[in-house]
Amino acid sequence: MATKFAPPKKTVLNAVSMRIPKKMLVAMDSAIDKGDYNRKQRSLWVREAVDKLLLRPDAGELVAEEFITPGTTTQIPLSFTQQQIDAIQQLVAEMAEAEQVVLDRSSVIRTAIIQRIMAEQNAQLEPFGIPSQSPLL
Repeated sequence: MATKFAPPKKTVLNAVSMRIPKKMLVAMDSAIDKGDYNRKQRSLWVREAVDKLLLRPDAGELVAEEFITPGTTTQIPLSFTQQQIDAIQQLVAEMAEAEQVVLDRSSVIRTAIIQRIMAEQNAQLEPFGIPSQSPLL
């Protein structure tokens, strides 16, 4: 008796819009172009950056340092899994309670983008402030 073949289940993605500084968008697209991605894979690149950020023990501290200048942002569409959206919202809620600051999910996503750009330039700090490529180590 032959077993029935079933294709793998497709991951459901949710549409999300966020505000991003125009200069950050240029830097992000440049990093995407330099890697193994194309512009249509922007959401994938950002989802991977968010996953990496959420694994860091100092993610909340990095988000707390994130800021933007009013009037310098543009809106871009992205897609995320529901699990990622829930994890981002959980970090936002934890930050709001611990730091008494008002954040939104765009703050978390922008921080993830910044950290990935920095990592790809070997300029990202390791958790707790130790540079990943420190000449002193």
